Amino acid sequence: LPHAERRGGVRFHSVELWHRFSGRLVAGEVGYTCGAIYTSCTGFALKQEFSGAGTVQLAALGCLLARSGCRLWDLGMAMDYKLELGARSVPRSQWAEHVRTLRVERPLALLSPAGEGGSDARALLGGDVGMTGEEKQQGNQQGERPGQPGGQQQQLQQQQQL
Repeated sequence: LPHAERRGGVRFHSVELWHRFSGRLVAGEVGYTCGAIYTSCTGFALKQEFSGAGTVQLAALGCLLARSGCRLWDLGMAMDYKLELGARSVPRSQWAEHVRTLRVERPLALLSPAGEGGSDARALLGGDVGMTGEEKQQGNQQGERPGQPGGQQQQLQQQQQL
């Protein structure tokens, strides 16, 4: 959109975690950026079929946000799984001050096109994240090495939505 038509620099994003071997979307979320803040709006994970996929998606997103210069990640209300991953509650007055300060900072460059090494959850997190022994073997038979581009078991695709 032309600069004059943008609403305060708010940009929406779709974050997706794909399982390489099945080709299925296994976890993801929709969120938005405003200045140096990323806010998670809603998310999902196929918990029964892909145990831990939601955790991998959040951890990879955390790495992507840090790499992109995010200064504050708004996860919404406190929930056990968020606290277990390291989130903490902030008093409302402190929260409001953070938002006033960070929303006017340089907007995040939250781009990670599919196919680049940085868009792979394993590349963001390092190692064999979320791979079963069978999947590791399949990757090795195809000449792929865990943690290397091209040997992508799960892929984080983040697309800027204007």
